[in-house]
Amino acid sequence: MNDQKSIQINEALLLLGCLEVPVQMGIGIYTAYKLTKEGLNVSVAGNEAVIKLLRVSDPDRVYVKKVLNLDRTIGDLVEKKINPGLCIVFVHNDAGISYAATAAYIISGRLIVIIFGRNAENM
Repeated sequence: MNDQKSIQINEALLLLGCLEVPVQMGIGIYTAYKLTKEGLNVSVAGNEAVIKLLRVSDPDRVYVKKVLNLDRTIGDLVEKKINPGLCIVFVHNDAGISYAATAAYIISGRLIVIIFGRNAENM
């Protein structure tokens, strides 16, 4: 008998950092696509450069339905205006670690941190 309760997740938030590592955009778009196919409402938050690249990469919003400003999203999380059941943070530098630590502290849902790039082993 399984004593663990099933957690229903309807909302997912992806936090993308700066565009230093090009693979981040592909991984982010793919993750958004897969989560959407699973029936989740997915939002992707990033800085202005990330937002512009997302809009150019997916102009018909096939893969990424909702794009948010990263700093405003962090504020909304702190103020509990949004509370995703799943938050995925893409990390390739110290700033990404900071965003992941912040998310771990302020969200009540499940947190997944994806660490990638040249320094992934060191992080």
